[in-house]
Amino acid sequence: MSVREKKILVSGNPKYGLAEALSSVLAADFVSRSNGYDLSTIEGQERLVQLSHGYDAFVNLASLSEFAQVNLLQKVWTNWQNHKRAGHILSIGSTLDRWLSSGDRIYAVEKAALQRLSNQLALATHGKSQIRVSLVSLGMLATPGMQRKFPEKNKMDLTQAATIIKWALDCPEGLNINEISIDPIQPTLLNK
Repeated sequence: MSVREKKILVSGNPKYGLAEALSSVLAADFVSRSNGYDLSTIEGQERLVQLSHGYDAFVNLASLSEFAQVNLLQKVWTNWQNHKRAGHILSIGSTLDRWLSSGDRIYAVEKAALQRLSNQLALATHGKSQIRVSLVSLGMLATPGMQRKFPEKNKMDLTQAATIIKWALDCPEGLNINEISIDPIQPTLLNK
């Protein structure tokens, strides 16, 4: 089934950042606080899990703290597995999952946990599950906040990132993209 035929659910506000870019390249339904889904709460996550049954793919994109994005991945996968559902769960990670700095330690640990869980669930695809699980880890994105915070750094265009996500969702049946990791190339001192 091609991405055009899939019914896709995305966690995130389609009026901001990567979710907005994704809404311009992909026909999908979005859930976030803006339409009554507070995914930082157990109740909001359970509502999303139940809603996800009507979809072929779930994109776990919302930027959530306190490991809520990790919990959401586990809950959707477990629920689909218990109901013998087929589908595709794609989580958006960060390339910060590979290193820690003093300012973003918890964020990096949360993204590392998402990466590890995603990889473990992707292994379940091999003969035990009809659920494909993918992780797209993105480096610095060209959001207004990142533009202000790191004006000297190269950033990935949001539409490029959304196109990569769409491509991963369009993976042919019988294949699973376990993980993609993409960073913008930064200028070096040698180039100056």
